[in-house]
Amino acid sequence: MIRLPDTSFPDHARVLLDGLQAEVDGAEGYEAQVAKAHSMWHLKKDNPTIRVVRERVAVMCSGRCGYCEDSIPDEIEHIRPKEFFPENVFVWENYLYACGPCNGTYKNVAYAVWVDTSQEAVELRRERNQPKQRPPTGTDLFINPRTEDPSAFLELDLQGTFKFEPRRELSDLGRLRATYTSDLLKLNRDLLTSIRRARFVAYCSMLETYAARRQEGRDADAQRCVDAIRRTDHKSVWLEMKRQHQELRFLTPLFAAAPEALQW
Repeated sequence: MIRLPDTSFPDHARVLLDGLQAEVDGAEGYEAQVAKAHSMWHLKKDNPTIRVVRERVAVMCSGRCGYCEDSIPDEIEHIRPKEFFPENVFVWENYLYACGPCNGTYKNVAYAVWVDTSQEAVELRRERNQPKQRPPTGTDLFINPRTEDPSAFLELDLQGTFKFEPRRELSDLGRLRATYTSDLLKLNRDLLTSIRRARFVAYCSMLETYAARRQEGRDADAQRCVDAIRRTDHKSVWLEMKRQHQELRFLTPLFAAAPEALQW
């Protein structure tokens, strides 16, 4: 899970999204807004404006799920679920592209807030046939990759497990957010850790080949290695390699031979 790059969104499409959001906001009362958000999303999700959203989130996520970085995404994901936050249903900054398992199986509408006044984490739930109440004000426990850098909370173990763990210097709340996000998305499931390990080996090999080709004066071949690194998925592995290259002895010589790679 990485910080997603800012991607341009056409002004005309933003105006149309704002108009749709205004309809939701105009419903009388929170419960009516939730119902309006659901009905309008299902009615509008195939219209031209939402097609623009789909095209732009696909570019932003580079063809991979914005959460697990692995699967091919096919669903526009509301980071803050429309079930609880109808004010964000047609907001460009609340979207990313996600795969079915991450969006529908793992995260779905699960969400939690840290409430400062009571010093507790509150899971947002909807009981059938119960009145819908606005979520309490607080800090979202879920790390938002559109507005936050997940690597500030999560560190990848490159020495064996290839699991995401909370960074050591975090506050208690930061550690809670890191754990909550990783657990909710099942970021450490066996399939993902195996793929991260394979990508790590591939990144190391490409970097070693790049340094050798550059030293031999084979600039075209060296550039192909750079292009391959930039195309390879699981960017969190590459980011962690750069971040940890001075701490891990097996990475230090690789980046010493190609220090410019730290800027890729």
